[in-house]
Formats: sequence, structure tokens, C-alpha cells
Amino acid sequence: MDAFKTITTRHLELLAQQKSPPEDFLAVVQQFRQEIFSSGREVLVPGERDQLRSILRFWTNYINQNSTEKIYETRDLDEFQGTFMAKKRPSRWMWLAGIGLIAVLAITIYLVQSLSRNGGTEGLPPTDDPDLLTRIAAAGTATPIETATPTETATPTIDFTLLTQEAFAVQTRQALGEVEDDDGDGLSNAEEAKLGTNPGNPDTDGDGLLDGEEVTKTLTNPLNNDSDGDGLLDGEEITKTHTNPLKKDSDGDGIPDNLDTPPLAIFTPTVIVMASYLTQTPTPIPVVIALVPTAESAFNLDITSPASGEIIPPVVTFTGTYTNIPAGWTIHLVFKPISKGGLIFPWREAYTVRENAPNGNWEIPVDLGAQFDLSKPDEYVVDLVVAYSDGIRKELLSGVEQGLKSLPPEAFVVNKPVVVNREAYKVINEERILFTAWLVKDQEQELFSARLDGSDLTQITYTSDVNEDNPSLSADGKQIAFISYKPKQGYSIWIMDSNGENRVLVYSDPDRTLEGPVFSPDGRYLAYSASEPGNPSERTTWNIYVIDLKGAPLGKAEPFALTQNTDPIGRYISNRWPFWLDEKSLIYSGFTLQDELVYRVALDSKRPSLFYGGSETFQVLIFQMPVFFSPTNLLAFHSSDQNVREIYLAVVPDQKPVRLTKNQYRDDRPRFSADGRMIIYESNPKNNSEIWAMNIDGSNNHRVLGDDTISAMWPYVGKIVAYIEMKP
Repeated sequence: MDAFKTITTRHLELLAQQKSPPEDFLAVVQQFRQEIFSSGREVLVPGERDQLRSILRFWTNYINQNSTEKIYETRDLDEFQGTFMAKKRPSRWMWLAGIGLIAVLAITIYLVQSLSRNGGTEGLPPTDDPDLLTRIAAAGTATPIETATPTETATPTIDFTLLTQEAFAVQTRQALGEVEDDDGDGLSNAEEAKLGTNPGNPDTDGDGLLDGEEVTKTLTNPLNNDSDGDGLLDGEEITKTHTNPLKKDSDGDGIPDNLDTPPLAIFTPTVIVMASYLTQTPTPIPVVIALVPTAESAFNLDITSPASGEIIPPVVTFTGTYTNIPAGWTIHLVFKPISKGGLIFPWREAYTVRENAPNGNWEIPVDLGAQFDLSKPDEYVVDLVVAYSDGIRKELLSGVEQGLKSLPPEAFVVNKPVVVNREAYKVINEERILFTAWLVKDQEQELFSARLDGSDLTQITYTSDVNEDNPSLSADGKQIAFISYKPKQGYSIWIMDSNGENRVLVYSDPDRTLEGPVFSPDGRYLAYSASEPGNPSERTTWNIYVIDLKGAPLGKAEPFALTQNTDPIGRYISNRWPFWLDEKSLIYSGFTLQDELVYRVALDSKRPSLFYGGSETFQVLIFQMPVFFSPTNLLAFHSSDQNVREIYLAVVPDQKPVRLTKNQYRDDRPRFSADGRMIIYESNPKNNSEIWAMNIDGSNNHRVLGDDTISAMWPYVGKIVAYIEMKP
């Protein structure tokens, strides 16, 4: 057995005896300590020497705790005195086998993709009009407000299997109603043919009205339907009693519309839209009626929050109530900023009234920074507008960026405005470095952000009574997760807005050390490392935990362990520094007494697998704080070598790591920029933490943040969206 295995085995034996130590146990430990020093003569691998140093520190602490004689020496392991052994290289047969396997995989992937492509397009006709299918879908899914139901519903079907390109285009345009109307009666030739008529203006039902006149003038149809059996023809209900054949009670007075004279909300039919279908057997065409209100009194609408006179933040939700508004109509907010001299700015989002909900509550989230300059205070007159057609909506949206001098005349303005005020804000909406800062003058720890070049240094937290650390960003840049530490209360995990406001406690545990919380890409989960109380050594006390942020109210959600303190073959293992690959899996650094590699684990399986490392090529390295840039399969990490940490880069799955930093400092905690071209990391050149940046090839290595007044550490790189109020 070699010296390294001898020491680690002996270490585990003494740990077991420590629970019920014999009388001479202290002397045994002192002797074991000398054996650890001597083992350095036979152990060369830097990772193994680091593990021996960890074991040495553990038993030195034990001696200091159980003896009156304290050990303060800084002696290192004895120098290596063995011979250097060359690593065994793979044989020619191993290389050939690997190349053959790659070739088989490439052919398999090609065949699968070929089958997928063939299966996805077979039977579809060629066409030079890429918008045809989209327009067919739009025509076939339109929902009418009111419909005079025919005796038999037409089923839209198009047989695409044997069509030429020309025939395909013809049938498509027929489906969209793009056909001739020879007699100008409002019915296309194809539609008249499907009704059993022709372009010669016949009177199919013999009521004295030509078919085209019935459709375009009296809003009936040539079949004189009485869809609801109330004794009134569908056309009579619409034109004479202002009702419809569905027996609705529009005004809620308990009397169906067809018996009401007339209902409270009076509608005048003004627009006819013909719904065209292709079918193999001629069937009646339904007539779709779009109804437009004749007066604003048909509905009621107001703003309940915020109230007039309020000072609002940049991100605020406007709410209110509405009554008697048909489904499909939209409610819009319009802003008149005092600074814009009377221009009207409709908000880009609207509230759409749902089916079967003519009365209810509306709400529209507003982010003022997306549309207005916030650098100076402003006042807004905010009103409501109702749009009942796509044309009105399109006209409103045309004024989002530049504003409108007046609103569309067809739109209904509620004219119940509220007046609100806003203070000046600094707007941050860009990729930045989020980091922990120790303020030398104030002797406190806070969170800051800055641009990638170190400019625009911005303080986020102002809390002298607690230390914030280990910050990370949500994917949308609007939230920060971080660790808070307070003496006598321990560690806790918090989430707040990216401007430092609205702090919410997620989890706390006074018996554990918590570190490195990170959001999943979809924002549902928060992963972090936590120490395990009672384990024998710092190197074997960490596990990865996950909190479901949607599963329970924040502060009450219980975390679940994603890793355990033993690996699949039963060795002690420490698991730290999670990094999400996707919404359902992450990688982390797994440490055993033999090695420290990068593992992957999925939320549903909780069974780790090796992600990178493990071959003879990598035995001299340990892999800590791994981060992955998926577009180019780049893995960055730091590794310790003789108490000096350096940044490494490798291509997953099998490229040998390349060392990027060679400055003999403690360089660690790497992070990729959004484009994957730069690595930002922490360095300690003068016993004062600084943040440095370099290209991924190691060039242009330079300091970004940190000086004699501020110690910058634990960098996180990502988009930040924040509004920070500018104090007078």
C-alpha cells in the first residue's frame, strides 16, 4: 500500500476510535501527525498532497483542543524524494477503437436525422407563398361574436396529398375567400355555389328578397332559419328586436334578449364577415356578425389602483373593474406625461376580456422604464381606452414609442383619469458583474454591481448589521439570491429585487454553513451547498440542496438533498458549488479522499454521474467551482497546486485542461461572460481580493475591480434589470 492510501486509511481508523478513544489516544494522534509529515516524501500528486494537508490540519486541531500544549508551527509536508514516473499513454488499439466508435455514432445520427426530415415533409405540396398556411390557419380559427347557425355545419377540409403547386394555391385562396363576386351582391361565386345559388341573384326561398340582399342588407340568409325556435327568424331577431338567436341576457335583468324590448345594451350590426370553408359537399355558409356599441353607456370601466396623487415606482400594476364588455374586446392604458407636452402614449400591453366574463376585474402590469426616460421626475395623467377591433388596436400600438397627438376616433375613452407621480431613477438593463464587497473604511460587507470593465460602480445593499455574500442573478435579471450572515443567528438564504428592495427570507439554519445559492434557468428552483453537522472533517461535510420556489410560500419551502455523503461505491464525498446545466440538472464539484471531479445530477433521479475528469490525464488536477458554457462545451474551474489556485479551461467531454493563469496567486471562482469570450474571476495578489478579467485564451488578463478602499470577491456575471432611485 502506498503512503497516501496508508495515511487516508489510518485517518479513517482514528476517526472511528475518536468516538470512544483509549487512554493513549492523544499520543497515538501525535505520532500519526509525524507520519503525515513523512508521507510527503513519497506523495507527488498535488491533489493528494492537499488532502494530506487537510488531514494534518484536522488532527492538529484535535491536539490543540485536547492538550494544554498548543501547536502553532507552519511546517509543511516533507519534500518529495521519489522518482518521477511517466504516465502510460493509450495504445494504438485503444485509439483505433475510439475512432471506430465515433464513426458508428456519426452514421447513426445521420440516418436518424434523414428519417426525421423525410417523415416531417412527406405529402406537403410545394408553394412559393410561405404565408399561405398561416393565413389558412387564421381563417379557420376565427371566432365569431354572433353567428346565424346554418342547418348543417361545414367542415373545413383540404386534401393536400395529390395537389400540384398551382392547384394548391387555388384551393388556398378559395379557403381565404379570395375569389370573384360577379354580381357584386356580397357573396363570392364559390360561396353562392355552395349555397346552391349562382351569380345571377336568385331568390332561393321566395321571400321577395334576392339572396345577396338578404345577406348584405337585412343580415338574414336565404334559408330563413329560426335557430332557437322562438318564432322569430334569425334575421328578424337581429334587425328588429336587436337580439340574437342564442337567447342571451345581455343586461342581466332576467329576461332573454329576444323577449326584452330592447335590452339595456343596444347594439347596431354594422359589419358582415363571411367565413369561408372548403368542403367536399355543398353546405350553407355561416354569416358572422360583428357588433359595435352605439354609445359609451353600454359599459362601465374604472381604475381602482393606483389612486390619484400617489407616487408610483417604475414597476407597478394598474388594476380596476369593468362591466358589460363583450369577449375579445381589449382594455388599454394611455399615459399623458407632463414632460411630453400633451402627447399620448398607449401602453404596449392590454387586457383582453375573456369568454363568459362580461363583468370582472382587469389588471395591466406596467414597467415605465421600458417606454419612458426615468432620469428626471415626471407626472402622468392615466386614462382607459376600449378597443373592439384589430384596426383600433393597431392604431393605438403605433403610438407606443413616439406618442399620438390624438386617440383613434373609433376608440372609446372612459374619461375617468388618475394623476400619478414618479421620482427620478437610475436605469440598469445590461450585462454586469454582481459581487460582494468589503468596505475597508466602514468595516462592513455589502453587495455591488459594475459593468464588465469595472465602470459605473453601484451599491445595492446598505445593511451594516448583517453581511451579504455569494450573490447570483435570476435569468431575467430582476432578482438576486444571496447568503446573509448575522452573528448568533447563523446563515440564511434570501431573495430580493435587483435594486436591493423587497427582501424575502427563503431558508435559514443556524446549525449549517450555507453557500452559493443559484437560480435554475426557469427560476423555479434554487440550488445551494450546505455543510452537514457532525461530520468529521470540513472536506466531507457538504451536500447540494434544492428549494422549489413555486412549491410553497417563500420561507416555508423545505429543501431536499440532491446529493449524499457517499458516492455510488460507498466512499465519503463532499459535494459543493452547484451550477445549472438546464431546468432539470446541474453539475458540481465532488470531493473524495482520492480525487475531486465534476459530477452531474438530475432532479428526478438524484443519481450522480461523472461529467468531467477521472482519467489518468487529469489525476494531477482537482476540479473546484465548475462553470459550463454550453454553446461551445467549455468548462472553466479553479484547481489548487501547492496552495496556489489557478484558472483552467477545457472542452467537455475529453479535452485536456489548459491552465489560463500563471501568476502564483489565489485565482478562483471563474464565471463566463454572456458571449462566452471572457472569463471573470477572483484573485488575491496582495492579500486583498480583487476581480480580474481575461479572454478565454488567457490573453488580456487585467484587474477590473478592487483597490485599497474596497475588497471585491465572489463575482457573478449576468444581465441585471434594476431601477435605483436617485436620491436628491
